[in-house]
Amino acid sequence: MDIEDAVEAFGALSQETRLRVFRLLVEYGQDGT
Repeated sequence: MDIEDAVEAFGALSQETRLRVFRLLVEYGQDGT
């Protein structure tokens, strides 16, 4: 795996993680419950 492939793979992972966190925040709403 060259550096460009590694960067792309880690970028995809970070985007997926951000999306999951965002979805959790939306699901719980402002009250946090």
